[in-house]
Amino acid sequence: MKNLSRARMLTMLLAVTLASTACSGGASEDGELTELRYMVPNAAGSGWDMTARTAAAAMEGEGSLNRVDVFNVDGANGTVGLARLVDDDGNGELVMQMGFGLVAATVSQESAITFSDTTPVAKLIDDYLAVTVPADSEFEDLESLIAAWQAEPNLKIGGGSAIGGADHLAPLLIAEANGISRTDVNYVTFGGSGVLPAVLGGQVDFAFTSAADVGELVEAGELRVLATTGPTRYEGLPDVPTLSEAGTEVEVANWRGVVAPPDLEDAEIEALIAAFDEVHASDHWQTAMERNGWIDAYMTGDEFSAYLEDQQAQISVALEGLDS
Repeated sequence: MKNLSRARMLTMLLAVTLASTACSGGASEDGELTELRYMVPNAAGSGWDMTARTAAAAMEGEGSLNRVDVFNVDGANGTVGLARLVDDDGNGELVMQMGFGLVAATVSQESAITFSDTTPVAKLIDDYLAVTVPADSEFEDLESLIAAWQAEPNLKIGGGSAIGGADHLAPLLIAEANGISRTDVNYVTFGGSGVLPAVLGGQVDFAFTSAADVGELVEAGELRVLATTGPTRYEGLPDVPTLSEAGTEVEVANWRGVVAPPDLEDAEIEALIAAFDEVHASDHWQTAMERNGWIDAYMTGDEFSAYLEDQQAQISVALEGLDS
C-alpha cells in the first residue's frame, strides 16, 4: 500500500507540473499567443505610454490575448529600453512601443543598437505637427513667417521633442526647403508640456507641437496655426493649410509603432502581427484614435521595416553636420 500511494503521489505531482508548464508563458498548447509583455521605453503618462495602454486594453477587451502587462523602462530618450529589448533576443512574448523620437535618438546619440537589431511588428498611427504662433503674432500666414525667417535666420523656434525629434526635424527640413542653412536653425526644446506655454508667453518666435493639442487654444483665440505638416489637412483644423499647400514641400509625421526582439521564428512574428491586426480592427482602438486625434497609419512586417529604414536615413541626412 505504501508503494502504491507513493506511485499515485508521483503521478499526481507529475500531472500538476505538466499542467503548470502548459499554462505558463504566453503561448497556448497550439502555439497561439495568449499573453504579452508590452514595454514602454519612457515614463508613465507619455504619448507612447498612452498608445501602449490603449492597445493593451483593446487586446484584452476585444482581442484574443488573456493578459497584457504594460511596463515602463525610462532612460536616455528610450535607448535604455531599446537595449533591453534587443538583449532579450528570441522572446516572442515581448514587444516595445516606440516612434519617431526613438529612431531619432539612435541617430543623434550614435547608438550602437539600432532598429535593424529588432523585429519590426507594426506602425500604428501618425501625429501631424502644427506650426504655431500667438494669436496676436505679426505672422498672419506661413509665407510671412518664412520671409522673416529668411531675413533673420536666428529666429527662436520652440518644440516639445528632444534634438533630432519630430519637432526639431520639421524646422530643419522647412529651413532647407526655403534656402535657410540648417546650422542657423535656433531650436529650443521645452518638453511636451512646456512648448505651448512658451509660445503663448512669447519665449519663442514660433513653435512646433502636435496638431491634436492646439484645438482649444485656437478656438479660444489665444493661438494661431499657420500650417500643419501632414500630406493632407488635419481633420481637427480644416481651415489650416498643409506646408505643401503653403508653398513648402515638406511632410513630417510624429508616428508611433511597435517592435519586438530579434531572432524570432516566423510563426512568432505572425502571431504578434495578428494581435495588432486585431487591435487595429477593434472598436476600442478606432474610438481612441478619434478621441485623441490620431491619424490611422497602420502597416506591418516588411512594409514597416522598409519605412523604418527610410526614416532613419531621412533623420541622418537632416542631422548631418549639426551639433547634437
